[in-house]
Amino acid sequence: MSAAGEGTEPAPAVESSGAQGDPPAKETHVGDVKAQELQDRQRGHERGGPLKEGFGLLVRAACWALAIYLLIFQVSVVKGQSMEPTLENDDRLVIDKVTFRFRDPQPGDIIVFEAVKLDGEPKDNTPGGESRRFVPKDFVKRVIAGPKSRVRIAYRERSEQGAVIVTGTVIVDGVTTEEFEEVNPLVRHPNQDEVFLVPDNRYFVMGDNRGNSNDSRSGLGFVSRNQIKGRVRCRIFPLGRARWF
Repeated sequence: MSAAGEGTEPAPAVESSGAQGDPPAKETHVGDVKAQELQDRQRGHERGGPLKEGFGLLVRAACWALAIYLLIFQVSVVKGQSMEPTLENDDRLVIDKVTFRFRDPQPGDIIVFEAVKLDGEPKDNTPGGESRRFVPKDFVKRVIAGPKSRVRIAYRERSEQGAVIVTGTVIVDGVTTEEFEEVNPLVRHPNQDEVFLVPDNRYFVMGDNRGNSNDSRSGLGFVSRNQIKGRVRCRIFPLGRARWF
């Protein structure tokens, strides 16, 4: 009897992927796997079709539009007559949000800023009666004076063809800048002056329709730097009155 291990031959190699008699398995290469993955992705893209691609473009466009609106400019609509004749009701304006990041607002700039306004109706005793509340609103006015300025408005009364006319003279730091006619003289006090000392980081603003504007002389008060959203750059509608400012 042969000794154990003597004259033995190595056992034949066994294919691990199949039973005896099965055809040998194909060799798989990395390049083949990548090619197959690419084909699968292409098939998936084809299955998604134009709808999927269009949705992706829409999402990207919306993100860009939001970024532009928040950081660069916005479109606002004028409501009211306080900036006539420069701006009229329903004018569409482009508001530049970049300029005031590099310089402060200057007298003469037309700005858009946010302020609170008393809204709603007085509360009554009926169920569901609304109470008046302060809500944020955007306003458009012209900067008259900057921080630490002294603004004096002198109202004077005169008779013209039997009618009493009240005029206002705007004086900023001792320099007369303009004169306007007050269309609602009962609100002002003829032959008296209104003096405003503009605090630091605040601005004195008025509507171009000086005699009929709610501005720094009354309810809106001084406008802080943080309230200012941007500078009115141009009017885009109505097209016949489009212009740069």
